[in-house]
Amino acid sequence: MGNTKEQKRKLQRVRKGAIIVGVSTGLAQYFGVDVILVRIIFVTLSLIGGGGLLLYVLLWLFLPYDTKGSKTSLLKVILYLVLGIVGLIVLVSLWQSLFG
Repeated sequence: MGNTKEQKRKLQRVRKGAIIVGVSTGLAQYFGVDVILVRIIFVTLSLIGGGGLLLYVLLWLFLPYDTKGSKTSLLKVILYLVLGIVGLIVLVSLWQSLFG
């Protein structure tokens, strides 16, 4: 009843603090957890069958961007994705050579 404005939580990608496209930052902000925890979960799920990478890409495609913050260039996004995929391939190869 006062002048306090209740903020509505929205699940969206957040540009501010984003490393790639803001998926982890948006999830962390929505659920009120540290962004590092969300990133660790994505990496772990990616290493265990690749589900994290698939989930990340789906969220990237379907979550809208917030309306504020700085823009991430497409070249930067592609660079990070390529580096992430190459890193994942290297990690899987190392895992297989050590434990396979």
